Amino acid sequence: MLPSYVAFKGEIEQIEHYMQSIRCYNQILNLDISKSEAMYKDKIIDLQNISRGFNKRKYDYAVVIVSLYGCFEQFVENYVKDYLMLLVDECEEYSKLPAIIVNNHIDLSVELMGKIEQSKYCDFLSKEQIIRNLNDCIQHNKCSINYEAFCQHTANFRVQTIGEVLKNVGLTDVINSIKRNEELKELYIQQNGECNYEGLKLDIIFSFLNELADRRNRIAHGSVTDILSYDLQLQMIKKVKLFGQEMDKIGFEKILPYVTNKAYRINEIYNPNKLTKLLCFKIEGITISIGDAIIKKHCEKFTYCKIESIEVDHIKYTQYEAKDAVDIGVMLDKQRKNDEEYWIYSVIGD
Repeated sequence: MLPSYVAFKGEIEQIEHYMQSIRCYNQILNLDISKSEAMYKDKIIDLQNISRGFNKRKYDYAVVIVSLYGCFEQFVENYVKDYLMLLVDECEEYSKLPAIIVNNHIDLSVELMGKIEQSKYCDFLSKEQIIRNLNDCIQHNKCSINYEAFCQHTANFRVQTIGEVLKNVGLTDVINSIKRNEELKELYIQQNGECNYEGLKLDIIFSFLNELADRRNRIAHGSVTDILSYDLQLQMIKKVKLFGQEMDKIGFEKILPYVTNKAYRINEIYNPNKLTKLLCFKIEGITISIGDAIIKKHCEKFTYCKIESIEVDHIKYTQYEAKDAVDIGVMLDKQRKNDEEYWIYSVIGD
């Protein structure tokens, strides 16, 4: 997974924990004090009295919506940076970057210079730095990319805006690919009934993103009247989480051809051409962990799967450091195919 998703996943988990705390709070409010122990009774009464004069539901809703939108916006921006950084790390020379990135770099950098006074940029960016980076790219063929130029957006992240930002770095089919996520499809049909899902426009399928941006804006302007129920808030969190998860998966697949040079190539395989999830091979000089990615190449197409378990000499490990050559077996989360090539790529997080 990309570093941007690791941070996003952590923020989503915090919001989910907050939702759990709301549920627990409401359960305490509804306790029958006559059945409570004396030492807790006064505290429960105080809490119940405070809640009568305090619209906690309104503030809880605002916290959840603003936090959810904020972490999603940051995820999309960092996602673009991650993608660019991986390309830069691999290509090393500006002229070797995909043409769409080179073609957009100057115009987007000029656009960024017009926003340099904004609080979002003023603490760490300057016009001089942006120009210096452009000069290094054009005159010296260095990959001194103005990353912020590719992340900028003039509107909140609704479906169309996300598509435009991704298009600037050549990721034109990401949102269409997310549409094929089975869990998101299932959730849509559960809510809206059977339909020609494949024929629906992206704005309709991902209307929850547009709704999230709209609700965040209304809260920012002090309008907190149409409060989503607890269950609908949970549903929105789940949809945004699934969207980010699928977006990360697709982005990671896009950069697989570029990361194989920095991944550990598996050369000695003891069970080649077996249609199984088990992969047995020899490694040396690396540390392998549950959750690491196994990059697979088959018929010039790159995909990946995750390591679910590790075994050496009939002993299971969550992580194994192979200082010397050792035979190892790993169980993958997906079936293997014949004539695949494999690399181990250590990922950040679970």
